Amino acid sequence: MGRVPQPTLAQVHLFTVINWALLVDALLGVAVLRGRWRQALALERQAGPLAQLPSGPSLRWLDAWHNLSTGRD
Repeated sequence: MGRVPQPTLAQVHLFTVINWALLVDALLGVAVLRGRWRQALALERQAGPLAQLPSGPSLRWLDAWHNLSTGRD
């Protein structure tokens, strides 16, 4: 088995820049997700609970999940 060559300074800098870019991207994604979540909660509070929405066949599973998550029977 041979020895593994050491990375060059340019490779180290590239690796560092890519890792920082991915970190910033992840933090922005979490910030956008948090903003959308808060916006959805505010809209839900204005419109009332999900149980008041008309439930067609495609929304029954959502109504059941919402009732389970809020403790309603």
